[in-house]
Amino acid sequence: MKKVLFFKTRRNDHDVSQIVLLLLVLPAVMRAQNTLGCPDLIQTNKCSCYTLEDGLFLDCQDTDPKDIKNALKSVSDIHSLSVYNLDDNEESLGPHFIPQGVCIKHIHMSRTSIKDIGDDMFMPLRRCLETLSIVSSKIKTIPQKALSGLLKLMSIDFTSNYIEEIPSYSFYGLPLMKLDVKGNVIHDISESAFSSLELTLSEINLSENNLTTFPIEAFAKLRHLRSLRLSWNEMSSFPIIVRLNNLKTLSLKNNSLKAVDLLSINVPGLKHLTLSFNVLDYLPLEAFTQLPLLEVLYMEHCNIEHIFEGTFKHNKNILRLNLAQNIISTIPSTLFELQNSVAEFNISNNFLDYVPYNNFQNLTSVESVDLTDNLIPRVELSGFEKLTKLKYLILKKNEIKSLTASKKVEFQDLMLFDISYNKLENLPLFVFDLFPNIQNINISHNDIIRFDFLLTYKKFGISLINIDLSKNPVIAWSSPRKLDNNTLIANLYELHICATNMTNIDDITFELFTSLQHLYLKFNQIRRLSVSPFSKLIFLENLDLSYNRISQLKTSNFRGLTKLRTLCLSNNNIESMESFAEELSNLKLLDLAHNKLQNILNEDLINLKELTVLYLSHNNIKYISVTAFRSLNKIIQIDLDHNKLQSIPIELLTSVENHIQEISIKGNVILCSCKKDNAWVWIQDHPKIMKSNAVICYNDEYPQEKCDVPVISQLSVDKHKDNSVSVSWFIRNRTAIKALQILYYGEDGNNDVKSKYLEKSDVSVHIRDLEPNFNYTVCVIALSEDPVDYEDEIVSEVNNTIDDSSNSTARITQDMAAAILIRSSSNECVLFNTFRKPSVVKTKPIKKFAISSLLNRRMGLIVGCSLGFVVFFIMVSVLLYTKIKERKRIAKSDPAWSEMNDYHSMASKDDILQNSITASTDNILLGMAKNRKQSIDHLN
Repeated sequence: MKKVLFFKTRRNDHDVSQIVLLLLVLPAVMRAQNTLGCPDLIQTNKCSCYTLEDGLFLDCQDTDPKDIKNALKSVSDIHSLSVYNLDDNEESLGPHFIPQGVCIKHIHMSRTSIKDIGDDMFMPLRRCLETLSIVSSKIKTIPQKALSGLLKLMSIDFTSNYIEEIPSYSFYGLPLMKLDVKGNVIHDISESAFSSLELTLSEINLSENNLTTFPIEAFAKLRHLRSLRLSWNEMSSFPIIVRLNNLKTLSLKNNSLKAVDLLSINVPGLKHLTLSFNVLDYLPLEAFTQLPLLEVLYMEHCNIEHIFEGTFKHNKNILRLNLAQNIISTIPSTLFELQNSVAEFNISNNFLDYVPYNNFQNLTSVESVDLTDNLIPRVELSGFEKLTKLKYLILKKNEIKSLTASKKVEFQDLMLFDISYNKLENLPLFVFDLFPNIQNINISHNDIIRFDFLLTYKKFGISLINIDLSKNPVIAWSSPRKLDNNTLIANLYELHICATNMTNIDDITFELFTSLQHLYLKFNQIRRLSVSPFSKLIFLENLDLSYNRISQLKTSNFRGLTKLRTLCLSNNNIESMESFAEELSNLKLLDLAHNKLQNILNEDLINLKELTVLYLSHNNIKYISVTAFRSLNKIIQIDLDHNKLQSIPIELLTSVENHIQEISIKGNVILCSCKKDNAWVWIQDHPKIMKSNAVICYNDEYPQEKCDVPVISQLSVDKHKDNSVSVSWFIRNRTAIKALQILYYGEDGNNDVKSKYLEKSDVSVHIRDLEPNFNYTVCVIALSEDPVDYEDEIVSEVNNTIDDSSNSTARITQDMAAAILIRSSSNECVLFNTFRKPSVVKTKPIKKFAISSLLNRRMGLIVGCSLGFVVFFIMVSVLLYTKIKERKRIAKSDPAWSEMNDYHSMASKDDILQNSITASTDNILLGMAKNRKQSIDHLN
């Protein structure tokens, strides 16, 4: 955005004032224009800048205040400044940390050693700063003077510091709305600590401190306080909590509250109350009478044993009640009033030996009931008939042996039924009638043997999606003669059969699960897979066979799985595998970790075109073919940890380096050296893909941190129509390079060698001064020393050499070039030529070699024409011989023909030939001779 200033002069005496005004305005205009994008901040890359919709963001990591200050000088308007891991030697921030004229709205500093903040540090930001966050640092006191005068500061976060107290007037004059001092060592808060914040402060977090008493006097005047968190303190003394009329959320979790202290909470507008991890022992009858608007109440781990009847009769708005992890054995029948709003009731992990059906008579709005981990022996499902809105019924980890239903009821909204970890021997079919819209059933960890209900229960439009049959003694079902699409088995999307005695998977085991998308078979005893056990599961996306005893994989094992995206085979005994089937072309993740594989061959993974993640850790892999990963064009992660690899082919690594993000080889002992084809060189050149400090070298023979010898690879030549070439290359480990040198020469042996120096960062060069129809050799040499000037003549090539007109080419002798190549520790050469293909339509003659070039180009045409003339001569000779012989025969048998030849009649030949039938042969011969004569004339 450009700003244009117009000045109109009426009098000469105003010129001075207008010039002064211009000088004052222009810097502001230029600075405003500078904030539109991210400038080049600093060369060290310790600060990064990016622009989002809200404005300019500046992130600085592992840096010091000087670098940050230099970065801030480049911009003036910053939406957010984030600083991480400031230099440990910096314990204070002075007044010059932020330059004058800079505006920052949000500051976040983390993981620093800052103990003190200068009084004038934020002075340049007094009209800009809105949020300040200094966390995980060493601040010991609230920086009152530094904060004073910040006219727009609305949020302060001093989490995880060493602040011991909040003194009087700590935030005086600030428009503060949110204060977070969690994770400090605060033990005292002054009564006037929040003076002047009575009408603004709405949220305070004092969790994880050392408070011993509830500081009600400090909070009493905060009329707009809505959220107060005091969890994980040491409060054992509670005065009467009053005057916090607008408080909506109060957390007193993990303190030392007693049951009698609940009577001190007198906050009529409170909606969320957390009392978990206190020692209440019981709930007084009038504990919550002063909280009529309470909606959420958490009381886990409060050692509650008794609840009096009518405890929550005054809390008609309560939505969520959590009494888990207590020692409750009985629940009064009239715990709630008839009119209540309870939607979630959790009484898990207690000592109930019955289902409190009478208590549920009033919970007509409840959606979730959790009775997990009690002592319930049996369940009468019709006892929940009043819970017409029930969606989640969780009865796991009890002693349930039977499910009954004395009368027919339906729970139309129920979606999840969890009765796992019980003692059921069967699942009654009426369960599916009671829950007509059930989507998830978990009957794992029971004593069920037969699962024929999957086939016998039939209904049109079955809604069941997921069923978990894991950890039952036997998994078996009968096989019908034909498939019925209305059975449970034909409509399942997700199936769990884990930790059972399943040993084999046959072709018919899962043939009826035609809609299955997710199949989990973990922790079984599967040893063998039949030829194609999953061929009918055409919609399967995830297959988990981990933690079994499979020893061999065949190509046919996974045929038909055209939509499979995840295949987990970890923790088996797989020793060998054939190539995966072509149907697995959509596979994204393959997990073969913790097996006994020894080799990865060329064809093993060739069909996995879409594979992105490959886990091969904890095997016995000693060899991987150089082309094993060549078809994995989308792979981003390969895990080869803890194998027996001693060497990794460099070709294998280069085949995936363009798209791979991480390769891990921890636990392998490899041969490390700085040789050209050693993997160690590749590892050093790709630190983001493979970290060298995670590599174990044989005999602890680690090369120096950076190999001195650079590696030149991928040298290639591209020819152009103007008789020039482009030479490109790739260099690994440029740290030891001072410069690059290019040598190129013709192979006739008569010309000198041409030399060219380049910058060490260059990856290509354009060569123009080449003769046509020559064979050339070009070499790229990495120099570890500064380039030297040759005494020979340097020929400047503005248009005929390399693109940059400031560069020049030197001529050196062949002996000197040979010496350079011998001395060089890293070089690479390639051959090319400047021959052109002959043009069929039109060619340009080259003056220097006109005769030879002409002969070369026309030789094929000359030979072809000569052969054509020879063949034509032979054919004409044969035809003439045949004609003469035929004329002699006609003359003997036809007098008219003789008379025509003797008297040279002027009559037309056609008239005479019409009178002779035998003359037709001669007519044909004449026609053929005529046509050939016309063809010859046409060619000439």
